[in-house]
Amino acid sequence: MIDRSYLPYKAAREYQDRKMAKWLGFFLSEHTAALNDTGDTVVFGEQLSLDEKLVLLNQVYLNRLRANFVTSGGLITGEISDIHGDSIGIHGKGCFKSIKIGDIVSVALAEEDDYEPE
Repeated sequence: MIDRSYLPYKAAREYQDRKMAKWLGFFLSEHTAALNDTGDTVVFGEQLSLDEKLVLLNQVYLNRLRANFVTSGGLITGEISDIHGDSIGIHGKGCFKSIKIGDIVSVALAEEDDYEPE
């Protein structure tokens, strides 16, 4: 802890640095912009680690983006409603699906015509 006892103001003496929390907004906006610049599609192949996949899925989740998830079982369109370790929950047109991250082949941002709000 940093000794700030010499400062004249109580608020300055008791200041707690938020560390990475203050950079989180910058981090997400920069990575979301990068996601948009790549043609709106990310292929989940063997070259992406689980951590990289989770970062990309967290961007979709935190920004409440609608996406097309191509899985080994087919196409699912919707918003990520929750992320649990190795699976995600997707809320789509009147349904909820839970899929394993390992089953995702690619993720693409959905066009407005691809998704009708409830």
